[in-house]
Amino acid sequence: MEITDTVAEKKSATTASMEARAQKRKSESESRQTAKKQKDDVEDDPSGDGEAEYGEKNVLSGFKTTAVLKESTLEKTIFLHGKLDDQEAVVILQKTPISEGSVAEMFSGGRLKLEMRNDIYSTYHLQPPAHLN
Repeated sequence: MEITDTVAEKKSATTASMEARAQKRKSESESRQTAKKQKDDVEDDPSGDGEAEYGEKNVLSGFKTTAVLKESTLEKTIFLHGKLDDQEAVVILQKTPISEGSVAEMFSGGRLKLEMRNDIYSTYHLQPPAHLN
């Protein structure tokens, strides 16, 4: 009986040791993933305020347009072909959608220009404040 108890204790100790090593590896892996995510978050959001910051250097300032590939007023997009630092490039510009929260400010701070008026309808051109445009 003594030999059986010793073998069982060794198996139990070995199993516990293996489980401890597996738990340690899992913990180290989770720590590395957390550290990588925090590093990525800092790179995307250096100020930590939840919004990515605009870089000081505008990499598109040297873009020279050679052709308009596609333009859609409905989708508010334009696809441009050109050169950037002597390399061929395609730039896609898309206007951001109007948010419900900015409508009141757009109406109160924007400038209206009458386009057309008749006895039933009128049409205006609204130029919103610069920070909303």
